[in-house]
Amino acid sequence: MTPITRSQLEQLAREHHPWCVSLYLGTHPAGMEVRQDPIRLKNLLRDAERQLTEVGVRSSDARHQLDAAQDMLSDSGLWRNVSEGLAVFVGPEGDPRVFQTPMPFEELAVVAPRFHVKPLLPLVASDAYFYILALSQDSVRLFRATQNAVEPVEMIDTPRSLLDTTRYDDLEQQQQWHTQTGFHQPGADRPAVFHGHGVAADERDQKRRVYSEYCHRINHGLRRTLRDERAPLILATTEPLLGVFRQNSQYPGLVEAVIDGSPDQWDAGELHRRAAEPMAELFEQGRDAAIADFLRFEGGPRASSDVRQVAHAAAQSQVAELLVAVNEHRWGTFDDGQREADVHEDHRAGDYDLLDLAASMAFQTGAQVFAIPSDQMPNQTVIAATYRFASPA
Repeated sequence: MTPITRSQLEQLAREHHPWCVSLYLGTHPAGMEVRQDPIRLKNLLRDAERQLTEVGVRSSDARHQLDAAQDMLSDSGLWRNVSEGLAVFVGPEGDPRVFQTPMPFEELAVVAPRFHVKPLLPLVASDAYFYILALSQDSVRLFRATQNAVEPVEMIDTPRSLLDTTRYDDLEQQQQWHTQTGFHQPGADRPAVFHGHGVAADERDQKRRVYSEYCHRINHGLRRTLRDERAPLILATTEPLLGVFRQNSQYPGLVEAVIDGSPDQWDAGELHRRAAEPMAELFEQGRDAAIADFLRFEGGPRASSDVRQVAHAAAQSQVAELLVAVNEHRWGTFDDGQREADVHEDHRAGDYDLLDLAASMAFQTGAQVFAIPSDQMPNQTVIAATYRFASPA
């Protein structure tokens, strides 16, 4: 079980089957509630089986589709290592895709022609999570965090320290040897050889090269670990590593803010506490800009808070920015051919959450998507979109 990446979520959002099962629950890393987590998953699986039969799947086929997911209930390794949330996706082939998250979910089982992905959007879209890279000469640590939780991320092919990258001591010894002896008589003391501005300048150049190689290899490991990620990344480090890392970095989400100080003195909780304020400001800026755009265009052809209109616009790749209430639902159907939505008063078998559908389609077409609490939505809406171009009258 691994944290979900943007590419994995995009893959889930693209899939279309009869029928897709999506399960969400909050989990407990410690405490008495741990014992209740398998029971709550069992109840969600029972609900999913009921929904499958209601859309016309034979009872035996519904049980077969969920068989492998049922095995999770007795997987002691899973329940010993849970995080704050668990998301499970089961297609008709029956092989569950399971993701642990640093944020909890409301309990939910959805059976629909597509996977229900909205609860995961805060983890990979334009809001709610970020990375902390704690960097010193003695250690390299990466953390994935939300405003409420932090967890370590194992880096791939990354040095653990400066000494893990280079044999700096050997280089110093070679440099000292080079200044002590010459080439004119074997075994004799050699005269010092000076380069450029002298030995001190050579040592500074050597240190810069060592730091540059160190940061280059860290960035290589970061690219392999985060792959197609674009989530913000904040550094916890000091000069000269700060400047050298920025010069070498190609990660698109590296932010200007920095946690200044030697990170070796701080554990994950303290790094998270120090990162929380600058990252909250960054997220608020993006969310507030999207809200301001919606309010500026509201009432005209460049914005809408009508779920039917937004779903249609998202299917047309028209949405530029989307705000959606992460714990609200608007159940209904969507005609892929006509690209039209129909909203139901109650949740019927096989319904989409149309808020989820609109957010999923907007996310796949490159819109900025902010899945946020309903009390942060503009004008008490549950969905608010601004468009790349005006809707036809």
